[in-house]
Amino acid sequence: MKTMYPGYAPQVILERAAPLDPIQDSGGPSPFFDDRMIVLDASRRGDVRGVALPLLLDLSRRTALLHDDEVKGTDFKDAANKLLDPARGANSAHPFFVPDAAMRADVIEFLRSLQTK
Repeated sequence: MKTMYPGYAPQVILERAAPLDPIQDSGGPSPFFDDRMIVLDASRRGDVRGVALPLLLDLSRRTALLHDDEVKGTDFKDAANKLLDPARGANSAHPFFVPDAAMRADVIEFLRSLQTK
């Protein structure tokens, strides 16, 4: 891990009672890295282990999107518009687009509304 991701320095953010592992913050050079939450043992039954899904909360503070901050904007609205705009190209990373500009603006407003309370 240190070779592939030199900034990797996970820290426990929530201890869970055995048999569950703690939930960690993956840390790293980018404060906006999408894979911030690590769950080593996601099941009480001992099922498949994995990584928690990226959180969609508090997106409005981001100015860069995707796991490597590839899509950048002046603010979240700008970055999200660039991410969802088909002008980015079908061969770009995560080519999920909303062609209609008004619908794209609605999706962006919905994403901005997701807040932690």
